[in-house]
Amino acid sequence: MSERTINENQKIWAAAEKIAEEAVAAKKAASEEERRKQKKRVVKLVLLMILIALIIVFASIAWFAMNSQIGAGGMGVTVNGQNFEVRNVSASKDGIFKDPYHDAVHEEGALYWKMTATNNLKNYNEYVDDDHPGDQGIHPGTEGVISFDVISKTDSVNLNFDFEIVGYRESTDDKGTEDTQDDTIVMTPLSQLSDGVTAQNLLNGHILLFEHRSGTEGNYVYSTPICSNAQMHRIMNRTVTDENESTRIDIYWVWPNTLSTLVDASASGVSTVPFCQDDDAYHCDSYTAVTGNIVSYPHYYLKGASSGDTITTSDIGAHYASYGDMYDQGDNEIGMRVNYTLIKLSVTEENAGGDGS
Repeated sequence: MSERTINENQKIWAAAEKIAEEAVAAKKAASEEERRKQKKRVVKLVLLMILIALIIVFASIAWFAMNSQIGAGGMGVTVNGQNFEVRNVSASKDGIFKDPYHDAVHEEGALYWKMTATNNLKNYNEYVDDDHPGDQGIHPGTEGVISFDVISKTDSVNLNFDFEIVGYRESTDDKGTEDTQDDTIVMTPLSQLSDGVTAQNLLNGHILLFEHRSGTEGNYVYSTPICSNAQMHRIMNRTVTDENESTRIDIYWVWPNTLSTLVDASASGVSTVPFCQDDDAYHCDSYTAVTGNIVSYPHYYLKGASSGDTITTSDIGAHYASYGDMYDQGDNEIGMRVNYTLIKLSVTEENAGGDGS
C-alpha cells in the first residue's frame, strides 16, 4: 500500500471519528431528558411497589367557630357553620381504607369525607382479583379531583378554606398476650419522627392543589394554584352567594411527574412544557405563583435543599440535570418514609365575629 493511500485513509478515519464524536455528542444532548425520563420510569417502578401503602383519605375537619355543629344529612355527611354549610358530594361512599386507619388519625370533632368514583384520591375501587387489583394509592404522575358543596345561609358569605397535607408512618402496638394477640395500629405524623420531617416537607411540595384545570386527561393545564405557606397551610378564599343554593367546589390535585412539568427547563434542552400556565380568565399568574413557591420553599420540592437556600428559576433551567435529580430524589424519600397521607380541610368565615377562628 502506498504512503499516499495510508495518509488518505488516516485522514478519512480521522474525519469519520470526528463526525462520529459530533453525532454522539448531539445525540447525548438531545436525549438528556429522555434518559432522565427512563431513569424516572425506573424510579417510579420502585415507588409503585413502595407506595402500595401510600393510601389517601380525604377528611373534612370541623372548624371550631361559635355555634358550629356537626350532623348527618340525607345526602351524606354535612358540617354547619353559623352562616354556611358544607355538604358531602351525593352518591358517595367511604374510602376502601376507612377502617382501621380513620380511627387511628381521628381528631375530636373531625368528619371523614366520602367520595364518588370521580372524586377520590385513588382509594375508591376495592381489590377483586389479581386482574382487578383496585386502587393502591397515588404516585408520581397521578392526578384527580376532590369535590364538596357549599350552601350559604345568607345572601353572601366569605369563606376561607384551609387545606393541609399530612403524612403518617404506620406501626403496630402489641397490646395482647402470648395467648391473645391484639395489635393496635398506630399512625404517627411524620413531623413527630426524627427521620420524617424531610419527607413531610417534600410531600407538601410534591402534591399540588389547583382551583382550575382545562384540557383532557394526561394533558391537563392547571391554573390558580393553592400554594403552601411556611406553616404548610394552603388557604383558598371564596365568596359564596345565592342563599340556600348549593355551590359545587372542585379542587384539582396532581403529583407532578418531573420538575420540568413545573419549571421551564428549555435552557437545558428539555422539551417538556410546564403544565401550569398564566391565565387571564382567572386573573392569576399561575406559572409565576408556582415557581415563586418553589424558590421560596425549595425544601418542599428538592431533596437536599434547605429553607434558606437561594435558588432561581433561571438556575433550575440552566442546571436542570442537577435540580431535576433532586426533585426525583424527593419522590424516593416520600416513597420510603410515608405510609399514609391525610388531606385535611378546615373552613372559617371571614370576619365572622371576633377573629373568625
